[in-house]
This record gives sequence, C-alpha cells and structure tokens, in this order.
Amino acid sequence: MWKCFLFGALSLGGSFAAQRPNVLFIAVDDLRCELGCYGIEGVVSPNLDRLAASGVAFSRAYCQQAVCNPSRVSVMTGLRPDTTKVWDLVTEFRTTVPDAVTIPQHFREHGYRALGFGKIFHNPFPDDVSWDEPHEWPEAKLWSPDARDQLAAFREKMRADGRSVAAIERMRALGTERVDYPEEEHTDFAIGQQAIDAMRELAKGDRPFFLAAGFVRPHLPFVVPGKYWDLYDPARIPLAKNAFLPRGAPAVAFGDRSMGGLYELRDYMDFSGVSSPFEGSLSESDQRELKHGYYASISFIDAQVGRLLDELESLGVADNTIVLLWSDHGWKLGEHNGWCKQTNYEIDTRAPLMIRAPGLKANGTPSDALVEFVDIYPTLCELASLPVPKDLEGRSLLPILEGKTRSIKDAVFSQFPRTHEGREFMGCAIRSDRHRYIEWRDLESGDLVERELYDHETDPDENENVVGIESNSTVVAELAKTLRRQFDPANWKAAKTQKKVTQNDRPRLTIVNNGRQALDVFWLPENGEPRKAGRVEAGESLSIKTTIGHRFAIKGRKSDFREVITVKTKKHMHTISAAPRPSASVQKMDRPNILVIMGDDWSWPHAGALGDPVVKTPAFDRIAREGVLFENAFVAAPSCTPSRHAVASGQEIWRLGEGGNLGGSLAAGIPVYPNILQEQGFHTGFSRKGAEPSEQSERGSDPFGPEFKTFAAFLAERPEKAPFCYWYGAGEP
Repeated sequence: MWKCFLFGALSLGGSFAAQRPNVLFIAVDDLRCELGCYGIEGVVSPNLDRLAASGVAFSRAYCQQAVCNPSRVSVMTGLRPDTTKVWDLVTEFRTTVPDAVTIPQHFREHGYRALGFGKIFHNPFPDDVSWDEPHEWPEAKLWSPDARDQLAAFREKMRADGRSVAAIERMRALGTERVDYPEEEHTDFAIGQQAIDAMRELAKGDRPFFLAAGFVRPHLPFVVPGKYWDLYDPARIPLAKNAFLPRGAPAVAFGDRSMGGLYELRDYMDFSGVSSPFEGSLSESDQRELKHGYYASISFIDAQVGRLLDELESLGVADNTIVLLWSDHGWKLGEHNGWCKQTNYEIDTRAPLMIRAPGLKANGTPSDALVEFVDIYPTLCELASLPVPKDLEGRSLLPILEGKTRSIKDAVFSQFPRTHEGREFMGCAIRSDRHRYIEWRDLESGDLVERELYDHETDPDENENVVGIESNSTVVAELAKTLRRQFDPANWKAAKTQKKVTQNDRPRLTIVNNGRQALDVFWLPENGEPRKAGRVEAGESLSIKTTIGHRFAIKGRKSDFREVITVKTKKHMHTISAAPRPSASVQKMDRPNILVIMGDDWSWPHAGALGDPVVKTPAFDRIAREGVLFENAFVAAPSCTPSRHAVASGQEIWRLGEGGNLGGSLAAGIPVYPNILQEQGFHTGFSRKGAEPSEQSERGSDPFGPEFKTFAAFLAERPEKAPFCYWYGAGEP
C-alpha cells in the first residue's frame, strides 16, 4: 500500500503539487507580541506586520509550557506536555513518546518533501527522522572576537575566585552586543539563506513542500548587526510599568531556584550579578540595554522573515503556499520584576501566531479568539486537506480562518513545573475570556498548596492576585472544576520518577584512535567558538559525556586530518583508522573511487532499462548501459535494516543477530566494507539514509561511515589524493 501511494503521488507530477498547497513554517525563538501588528508602537517590524495584514494574526494564542523544549515538542507533536512527558530542557521526546508522528513526518507520509533549518525543535534534539534531509546548523558567526576575549578573561577570574567548573563552563559572553561584521555572516541570516536556497530547489520539484525555518533571535544573547540597533533611541524605549511581583502571588510562582527564569540572564557575563526578582530590580541602564537589544533583535529577524516572503513571491509560489509563523512562548522585559520566560503568567504564555492561507475569507482580519499552539497541527492538516491524526489534542482553527466563527474554545491551558524551597510543584493555569486561574500542587502528593486568580477586565497586566476575595468564589470554583478536568496529578508522577539526565547517564561519545598520530577533539557549539574537549593518543580511546545532536571536530596533531561527527545515539562510538603506509607498488591514486547508490523501496521493473515504458529514468539507464545490468539480483531480506546490513557486511541476515531485524543494531565486531576500505586509506561516508531506522545501539555508529549532508560536503572533507567510497542512500521512491 505504501509503495503504491508513493508511485501514485510521483506519477501525478505537477497536478499533485497544484492540488496540495506548500507550507512555509516559521518559528521565532522567545518572541512575545511586541510587534506593530499587535498594537505596540515604536517597534520596527514591517515584514511581520505585512504577514499579519495578509493573513490572520491571533492576539490571544498561548503555548502549553513557557520554555523551549516542552513548548516545541507540544507544537510539533500536537500533544500536551502531560502526554509527551516532556516538562524540561533535557528530555528527548523520542524517549517518552517514541512513536509520535510530528507535523513534517505526517506531511511526508502524504507526499510532501519536508526540510527544516535552524531551531524548530529544541537545539540538542533536531529529530532528523522528521525531515527528508538531516538537520545541519550553518557555519556562521555570533559574538565578536573582542567579546570572546572578554569571556576568556572573565572565566579566568571566575577560576581564580574559586567558582565551580560547571559555573565557569556555563558562563557565556555578552548578553547584548552590537556587531559590525557583514550581516550575511550572522547565524540567523545564514539560517534564512539555508531556507531560501532550499525553497528555490523545492519550487522546481513536482511535489508540494513543507519548509521550516527557525530563527534563534530574539533569544539571548541580543547580538545583532549595528544597523538594527540604530533603529532605536534607547532613551525613548518605554520600560515596564509593573516592575514588581504580582501582589498577593505565592513565591512558588517564580521559585527561589529559577527566579521565574531570570537564572538564564545570569549566565551572561555582563548580567551575571543581577538581583533576584525577590531582592531588587535591574538598574535602569541595564533595563534599557536589554530592551534595546530585544527590539534590535526583533527587527533583525523581521528582515529575515521579509527575505522568505519576498522569495515566495519571486518564485511565483506565494499563491499556493500556507505561511504559518509562531514563537515558542513569550518573554518578560521587566514585567513582574522579571526577565526571560518560565512562568504561568500571560506575559510568558502568550505569543505571536500568524496564519496566511491562500483564498481564505478571514485573511486580513485579526482574531482575538482564545487559541493554543497545540491547535497548529490539526489546522495545518485541514488547510492542506490531509487526514487529521486521531490522537491530536488540539482543535483546528480552520472555522476561524474561513470566517465561519469567531472562536472555537472557551478556555486555554498551560503548565509549568517548579522547584521551590527544596520541594517540587506543578503549576497549572486556565485562561478564560476574562480570567487567569492558577493552581500549584505538590508534585509528589498532588495536594493543592497555592492558588492565583487574575481578572483581565480590571487588571490586564495580572498585577494583583484576587483569589481570596469572597465575591470571586463562584468563578474560582467554576475555573477550578474545568482545570481539574484537564490536568490529572497522577500524570506528574512521571516527572518525579522519570529518570533525569545526570552526569552518569548522559549520552556518551567514544572516539577510538587506531591511527598513528594523536588527535585533538573539539566540541562545536551552535553559537561561538570550538571548545577543546580532549586529546586521544594513538592506540587509545576518549570518552566524552555529551548530548545527542552535538557536533565534534577531530583534528590530527601532525597532519591536516580533520573529521566532523554528530552524536546520534546514547552510546555513540566513532573509530579513526590508520591510513595505509604507501608502498612502491600501490599508490593511492592507482585505486578507483567507489560510488554506491541505494534506492529505497524500488521494486522491479520500474526503470527504463528494466523495460518499464512509463517511468523515466535516464540516469539509471545510463549506468545500466555503461556498466553491467544484473537482471536476477535479489536482496537478503525485504526490509530496510537487515537488507542494508547484509550489503555492508556481506553476510546473510541469519548471521547478523539483532542486526537481522528491522531497526536492530549491527554488532560492533562484525566487519563492514566501509571500515575495511577506510583502513586501506579510503575516505568513506554516506548521505541521506544509511542503515535506518536502526540507532546502532551496539555499534555506536552507522556501518556506512560518518554522515554528510551532501556529496559536496563529503568531498570537502576528503584528504588530498585519497580515494573515496561514498554511499548515497536515497529516501525515495
């Protein structure tokens, strides 16, 4: 059935693309509703404003948890945090809901080509299985060299002052900086360029596309080119009018440990000494500097969004493309004496949501309907005429977009776990048309310990907790009843008992050096300079505690050897083999290069060279014509992983143990031809699909070698004069 669907989709060609709209899916990190289209004067956001004017801007859209990982997982899976069991920054959702089908996965299953760039999922967990090509951060800049020098000196002082190693490593450079290098070299510009380059290629195809671009700013640090700082006079930027904790609010609402998220600001050297919201406020100059940087960052990202919108128009595909823009949560800029995100309040849970779908009646009309980010998944499905998965927990916004109704729900929900005074709590919030009601419960017992109520009719900034006023008792009872139907404290036991990522159970990268020279290993953070992670001598190994998705560069100390790897499994093993010593009889250039092309689910006889009169395959036909065509070739197993393992190892699947099963790992001791070739001096690697869907838990790495995004990237890492063996594992047909 699956195979028939794919061939059917491909055979429709251009008509298939015409029936289904493209999707441009734009995520902006930490962006609150501080835009002209939301009524904020003085913010320069012309491109976001024009998107809002041409579509529907939702002014009351709420995330399900105001911090990156849980919010993004909720958006991308259509499930609430209590279902995904992702309430923190360190839980990878594939460990809690491994079979969840993400938005791009669902679109791929229905004929779309899906590519993602920048920050869509939380940084350490890009979820490559969601995309047609592996995620790759661009090579780009952030801080200036001067800022990095300042950081080095600051860390030395921390070390001299006896600060912990963890605190020193966590410290970052400036929280705000005006940089003067070319705009094109900035990380967020580079993300936009990745998306534009992909859009140009996707627009040429005969399949509809789902293209995701995730911008990092206005997340800290506020480091953007000078011309965006010049758009604003800091003396004219208004500061928060409610720079105080909500009156009558319980301390657990901010928490003595996270301080309502302010701890994040303290991780930047120029703000490392700021006061807790319980103790005092930032100086006026610091407040203006931060808000100036936030506004400059908004305008910088606005320019990148404009580039994407302009490219849609230039390519002639805007009229057949859904554009959806969202942010993972709001952000405090001094409100409630706080900074950053991570509370259950309006300022942190409310964030921009804009949807422009071709031809819909509501385009150009803003909406004040209560909506949730968990509604994004079913909305996109209905806009693209795809089936809506039954397990989704949101509701489609299509009736609002079609102008059939002004609202689809009476309340929205969010939550946030909190550690306070050594105890753990879960805060759950309901936002109705008029009120926000919050309950704080002990995470272990489920007992109610604190409550909050804010009346938006008289107190839109949530400055006074009025839960104790007798006249509010009826509304409190009604909201509490609805809240408790949504949240079950029994679900939170997983938050208490769920195994946390500690130093002992973090993912581990092991580098085995079978070469003849010592190697230096560097961690490549997404922003900033490479950091030395260790050295591994010839004949020895190095084990590094790390995070899935982190990238490392391995460099020779005596030669120009360099290799970049990405950690993909919890036990990732990477072996560096010695190049052979050249002999008089055999030189490297005497050996041919090897190119292996593996089609996926490609059945006989669907190629011109095989006699199919319909399917056009001129490149395959050329290979058959210039080489040898084997007309009676058979796979070792009609299943992805075992078939590919058999190719790599030259073994029948019954000899491969777990590696003979779909998704099974090939044992570390089984030799494979890429390793054998590597030992003989070949440069080896693959692109697209190796031995998937196996995570190679025993072997630690794909048997076809290190993964590269493209053939060009593979060749760029090729040592001079070395022959190569390259495996291209197509994900089609």
